Amino acid sequence: MTEVENVKQKLVELKSGLYKATVDAHGGYVTSFSFNGQDIIFPRPELGNEKQMKRSGIPVLSPVAGPLKGTSWENVYPNMPQHGTRRISTLSILSLKDNGIILQQIEGPRNFRGAWSTTAEVTLTKNGLTVIEIVENLEDKPGERAVAFHPYFNSECGMSNIKPNELENLPAIDESRTLGPIGEVSYTTNSGDSVNVRFSPPPIKIVDWRGDSSYRCIEPWWAKKGDGITFGPLEKKSFTLEIEVTQPIG
Repeated sequence: MTEVENVKQKLVELKSGLYKATVDAHGGYVTSFSFNGQDIIFPRPELGNEKQMKRSGIPVLSPVAGPLKGTSWENVYPNMPQHGTRRISTLSILSLKDNGIILQQIEGPRNFRGAWSTTAEVTLTKNGLTVIEIVENLEDKPGERAVAFHPYFNSECGMSNIKPNELENLPAIDESRTLGPIGEVSYTTNSGDSVNVRFSPPPIKIVDWRGDSSYRCIEPWWAKKGDGITFGPLEKKSFTLEIEVTQPIG
């Protein structure tokens, strides 16, 4: 484990074989992921404006996903930023190893309805990267909140032979489209590496979006805008994103 300086924060760098990733406790998210020197996830720039800094890595959208304007939650949370407060909050580091990190955030009613614990587990495995978001309702009554991942896949390294077929046509620049539930995505990079992306449990929808030609976001959402996942009293749920990268055989 090493720590590297960033323009605003210290990042934790993870390594395992040919895989590397950086994780920022501010936002509790992966800011870069590479295989054999190739960026699979569009990395957060070390220098740049706030917009450039945000449009990178794998942010987590929670306790809301998307803008609330025009939804039933608009008047309930009038000051809630788009995509929630998770990506602008600093998480505590519970555990740190060469190839993995565990972070946690505890929220009370002042931030969102109810009391919640969120644990982020980021691990470099023998085949790639696994990100697990564990959300627990700390109250003895039901609660609701949204969870989504917002991975910025690096288009500059190539995304050919993409599957399933619904993803073959690219959205227009700075436009998004919504697709039905998809549990797995695969594509091939320009160097011939195979990338397989898995979501668990199956999300209720996929948001496919490009802010520019450098990246493509294929986002698993487990809740709609202005809506949440229902958690029973003291219930815990896990949401997983796996990115497996392998070299061609031969």
